[in-house]
Amino acid sequence: MGFLRLCLMATSAAKTVATFRTVQVSIMIKKTLDILQTKYGLQLDQIFFEDVRIGIYKTAVHISGNRYGVAGTYQARPGDYKYRTNRDSTPFSTNHILGQSVAQLFQTPSSPIVDNLKVATLNALSADILQHADYQVVTDKDPIDLVDLSGQKTISIIGAFRSYIQRIGATAHTMHIVELRPEAIPPAYRSHYVPAHQVGDVLPQSDLVIITGSTLVNQSLADIVRYLPQSGTTVLVGPSSSFIPDVLFEQGIDIIGATEIIHPKKMLQIVSEAGTGFHFFRYCARKICILNERTR
Repeated sequence: MGFLRLCLMATSAAKTVATFRTVQVSIMIKKTLDILQTKYGLQLDQIFFEDVRIGIYKTAVHISGNRYGVAGTYQARPGDYKYRTNRDSTPFSTNHILGQSVAQLFQTPSSPIVDNLKVATLNALSADILQHADYQVVTDKDPIDLVDLSGQKTISIIGAFRSYIQRIGATAHTMHIVELRPEAIPPAYRSHYVPAHQVGDVLPQSDLVIITGSTLVNQSLADIVRYLPQSGTTVLVGPSSSFIPDVLFEQGIDIIGATEIIHPKKMLQIVSEAGTGFHFFRYCARKICILNERTR
């Protein structure tokens, strides 16, 4: 699936919203870290990186305490000269990551590698907590199986989720596919394509919104939640969204389709071999759903 970056028509507006987006996603991450430290007692300066895999599609981490996490990989654009020339200038650039503390990671300025690692690390820190804390977790279910799809609905999908597109496209529901790259959408469904800058036109009228968790990595989620419908259901799905849900629930997410790693060593191998979500659920992980209180 492609990664969504919301496109704005005016250059000045684009700069304004890009700044808003980065700040807001950073706040989501910081608030989640605060909960992990104050409520669950994690000491981030005593947790270190033991292994890191940054694959084409996924990024995985192994940190102290036998914790593992994974997220989508967002890569720098080919023309991003600034990133290419400064790629060895931080503690979290190539050959400088292992042995660094998790606390140091979250103090490091944004870059493609750092943003990938932050989300994967949040997932690693949260994995054991999700299994034992008082969250409502449903195992071995896809979030769409928990949603009422009866009647005639308007469904907006953010990201080229092939399986969801095919499933919903086979129904009588009205479907919108919001995607940066229309070529990522299967040809038979491109008539449902909505340009990313029109997200505000379709989301408020939707009965169901399905969002790729990769919006956490590419910094676009904060823009999207501004347009979520007041009624209806919002689902955030993908390995990137597998951390404690408190802040995401505050943002209006009803169901999180997350990933539980059950064979961590195999997961590292899969990431290194250009694995996707399909390979995860076949070889090393299972689906879990985390439900907001208001969905109970």
